[in-house]
Amino acid sequence: MDIENPGVGMPLEWTPPKSANRYLPLFWLLSDVRLLFLRAHGGFARELRIRRRRAQLFRRYLDDLRQEFKSTCTALKTVMLQSPRDRPDLAAYLVRAEVRFAYGVLIVRLRLWRYRFGFR
Repeated sequence: MDIENPGVGMPLEWTPPKSANRYLPLFWLLSDVRLLFLRAHGGFARELRIRRRRAQLFRRYLDDLRQEFKSTCTALKTVMLQSPRDRPDLAAYLVRAEVRFAYGVLIVRLRLWRYRFGFR
């Protein structure tokens, strides 16, 4: 271990991301088939309950995705710090990716809020 740079030479503690199959239920959560049936038959209150529950589940998936992205970025930053070569272009790209991801999450949360309350 390097005294000047603690952490350099230490094993990288990082767990690989979960399988993308974990997010397949999101397609069901986003399906409007049941909701359209309820709306056509006067079940607006029940539709809103279902939307609220689906929004809660979707937020959990979104939080997991955010955590995976954060872990991946942290691992990349650690590798960049431990690398003997300085890569400012890679660091700038990573920062841009983090900003784009945060913006995308914000847009998804706004759309989720609209969905939750039945707005189109």
